[in-house]
Amino acid sequence: MPTNIGTAQRSSHRQRAEDSNRAESGIATLWLVFYAVALGVAISSPLISRAIEFTALTRDY
Repeated sequence: MPTNIGTAQRSSHRQRAEDSNRAESGIATLWLVFYAVALGVAISSPLISRAIEFTALTRDY
């Protein structure tokens, strides 16, 4: 015998699914930001190091 799911139950299930999707999207966004910052640091670190070294070598004492 098939069971009928009421409108309130369907709405509640849909709301939980939307909340879960929102939470997963938030976590994915945080990881994306973390990786973007890490990539930026990895790329800029050698450049900053070379700039400091260049400044130290060209500085008048």
